[in-house]
This record gives sequence, structure tokens and C-alpha cells, in this order.
Amino acid sequence: EKRTLDVWLTVNPADYDGRAAALLIARDVTERRRVEAERARLALALEQATDAVIITNTDARISYVNMAFEKFWERRQSDVLGQPLTVLGAEDPEIVFDMQKTAMMGRPWRGRLRHRRRDGRTVICDTTGNPMRDEKGDLVAYVFVQRDITRELELQEEYFQAQKMESVGRLAGGIAHDFNNIMTAILGFGAMILEKMESDNELRHAVEQIVTAAERATNLTRQLLAFSRRGVAQVRRLDLNSALREMEGLLRRTLGEDIELALRLDPADCCVMADPGMIQQIVMNLAVNARDAMPRGGRLVISTRAVSLDDEFCRTRVKLRPGNYVHFTCSDAGCGMSPDVLARAFDPFFTTKPPGTGSGLGLSTVYGIVDRCGGHVEIESEIARGTTVHIWLPMVEAVGEAAAPTAEEETRGGSEIVLVVEDESMVRDLAVRVLSSAGYAVLSAADGREALELVEKLEGRVDLVLSDVVMPVMGGLEMAESLQEKYPHIKVLYMTGFSDRDLTERGRRVPGERILLKPFTRDALTRRVREILETAKKARTHTEAEPS
Repeated sequence: EKRTLDVWLTVNPADYDGRAAALLIARDVTERRRVEAERARLALALEQATDAVIITNTDARISYVNMAFEKFWERRQSDVLGQPLTVLGAEDPEIVFDMQKTAMMGRPWRGRLRHRRRDGRTVICDTTGNPMRDEKGDLVAYVFVQRDITRELELQEEYFQAQKMESVGRLAGGIAHDFNNIMTAILGFGAMILEKMESDNELRHAVEQIVTAAERATNLTRQLLAFSRRGVAQVRRLDLNSALREMEGLLRRTLGEDIELALRLDPADCCVMADPGMIQQIVMNLAVNARDAMPRGGRLVISTRAVSLDDEFCRTRVKLRPGNYVHFTCSDAGCGMSPDVLARAFDPFFTTKPPGTGSGLGLSTVYGIVDRCGGHVEIESEIARGTTVHIWLPMVEAVGEAAAPTAEEETRGGSEIVLVVEDESMVRDLAVRVLSSAGYAVLSAADGREALELVEKLEGRVDLVLSDVVMPVMGGLEMAESLQEKYPHIKVLYMTGFSDRDLTERGRRVPGERILLKPFTRDALTRRVREILETAKKARTHTEAEPS
């Protein structure tokens, strides 16, 4: 047999028959060297492992820790060797005591430990402990393996939060269509009654209350759709600083005289892509929360700052990518939130306010809108110290804005032929009445197929079709596609109570500039109709003026 052996030689002087000699003792240490090499490999593996490893003796005193331990616990090996497990300084001393007791008893252990790092961040490790026994079964040591699961739990929490939003969003989206049809009729007919009613009519106040209640109900629906990311957004380039300055008067009235408002706006451009109405909703929701947190008065500071976020900052914030952002903060000096309340701050319908004084949708709405804009929101709060809401929104370059139309241009009527297509009789009747009173020649149909038949009878003599999107028999998009193949001059304006997300899920994607959201006011309806007809008229004039 040919094999290489590791041999340990011992040489000693000796006397052999009166002559000087040497005594050589050769010992085969091949197996011993193999075991030592294996032990060295295991030690190297432990040192390079990403999980923290703690080995204790039978008295539950630390005899070994690896490099990952030093990194996670921010303790050097020399500081903890020979010490009990309580030297870890975890935030859960009862759990550490249980670990120590279990190790001394030689039983398996599993649990989680929380540790506040020097930078103030709390990290969580999943810990598994198992006894080490010799051939006789006697306990010789105990080994704990700890894995940092902080990031995993954060991702899990974000996933659960998204699931909650999705569930309530589906519910909100499901009722929004019918609810918005009802609100359209109530608001529209209510406004028509008020217009015809004398100012001293004893019923006028009652009608005004009906309209006000409908507006509140409409706002609640919009909040539901906003936090669930199912509202129809009118996104455009928006200077956040300008928006806040325009809102300053409204904010001061909302906060009251006993709360000081301070705007600290970055002198640099702070432009984002967002729906102005949704940004206003964010600011107002945060302002109302701050006001309610300071019943005896105080100070609210709203600030903006152009920032550049790096990989390290974005690593723990799933929605963010390195780049330029607008950092928006809202800080109050109010009562603050406990850790339990803070953990549920973004939950839909969760509120600490007395019954009847809050919907529980304020911060949920903020979360949904910010998420929709590709941003991130965080809250830091401490009891009796106040609350600061941090929002990061992707920044875009500033460009000049086109001049807005005047009020007269927005609401004037016309004499063109308009076809109203709507399966809800209340909404159809309202649209017909409003447009007729504005001077238009108005026709109506209950579904897409009926509308096509009517246009054929008129041989295409229709200027604009105002159509619902989702209808029985034939929907608005299918109707418009068939209509414009034969009569491309006919313009189409869609009205819908569905959100853009719900329409997309139904396979009915509608361009945002051609949507009129329900519930709409009389002025909004006449303005949008006029805008589309005027745009078409200018396009025809330009075409006719071009040389052939």
C-alpha cells in the first residue's frame, strides 16, 4: 500500500552497548493533522459566516464569537469572552435570561432579539440555539446562531401594508362607480335647484345642506381611492414650493390663530410630477393631524429641500432609487405617538381621535398618494415631543407653465351638436339639462349601440360625444372606436366614476386628457366640453389655412 503519512519524530540521545546512539520514536499523526485541518477550515468558515455565532460553556458564559457577531452587536470579542449572555445588552432582557437558562439546561432554543445600534436604528436577529454534547451525551458547550432579519421584516411589513391597501382599494373601486353616479346626480340637480331658487326661500338652506353633504361624501370617496392608489390622477409638473405658498392662507385658516405656521422652502426649484389636488390633500391631511395634536396651540414647520439620495440611504427604503428628490417635511410640537400607535399609523380607518371626529384615512391617504408618485414616506414621533412626517418625491426639471384659461373662457357654452351616452338615467338627464341650458343641441342614448344607430340616422352630423366608459350592451371605448372609423371628425369625451386602475384592470385604458371624473359640477362639464370643441375648431382652421 502506497500512501503518504504525517509522522511526528522524537529524537533522544541513548547509550547502546557503551556507545553513543540516538533513540528515534516515530508516531503516525496523519489522522490528527486531518482533524486539525478540518477544525481550521471550520474556524475559518465560522469567521467568514454572515450569521453571528456565539459559543458558551456549560455555565452559559461566552467562550467564542465570530466576526459577524462583532459587526451586529458592535462589541469586540475581547469585551465579551467569559461574560454571561446578558452582556449583549439586548432590548429584551427577559428573552436573554431565558436564553441563558435554556443553555445551562442543554435544551434547544429559538427566538428573536432586538438591539438598538449606536446610530439609533433598531435591528432584529432570529436566534437558534443548540447544545453540543460529547460521546457520552454530556453537555460540553452551547452554540447560538443569529441572523439579521431586520430588512426581511421591513420588506414583509411593506408587503402586508400593500396587501391591506389593495384589499380596501378593491372594495373602494367596486363601489366608486355607482356611488359617484349617485353623487353626480345629487350635486348637479342640487346646484340647478339653488340656481332657480330665490335667496329668501325657506327651503334654500335645506338644499344647501344636501349639496354640502354630497360634497363631503364625494371627498370621502376620493380619499378612499387616493390611499388605495385607484383614483384618476391628473399628473403634471408641479413646483412644490409654489404650491405651498399658494396654500399658505388656507393652511393658516385651517390651523387657527393659536398655531404658528412656518414655511421653510428651499430657494432652489423643487419640481415633482404629481396631481396638484393630491399634493394639496397630502398637505391638508398632515396640517389637520398636526392641529389636532396641538389642542393648546404650538408650532407647525413645513419645509422642502432638494436632496440627492445615495445607495446606502435607498437600501432600506424599497420604493426609492438613488437620484434627486424633494425632501418634504411636516413637523409639529404636539402630543406625539406611542410605538404601538406609530406602527398602525398608515392603517386604513385606524384613528386615535374620538368617535365621529376622524375617518382614519388621513395618513393612509398620504401613504397612497406618495407611493403612487414613486416616493417614500416615514414618520418619526415621540410622546410629548411631537411628530415629523418625512416625504421624498422624485424631482424633475422645472419648465415654464402655459397660461390658464379665464373663468369666462372656461364656462361659456356653444351651439354645436352633442350626443350624451350614459346608462344611468339620472346622470344622463343631468348632462342633457346642463348642456341644453348652455346652448348646445343635445341628443342622448342609453348605451354604445344605441348611440351608433343615432349617429347613423344623423349621417354623422354630431360634433362631440360625451360618453360613459363602462356600460351594458356596448361600452364607450368600443363605441368610440367604431364611430371614429367612419366619422373621424367627431370628438369624444369620456366620463367615468371608475378609477384609472380599475379601468386598466378591465382592459379599458382611457387617455387622461379625455376624462371627466364623476361626480362633476355643471361648470366642470361645460368647461371640458367647450375645451374639446375649441381645440377641434382651431385644428380645422389651421388645416384649412394650409396651402394645398
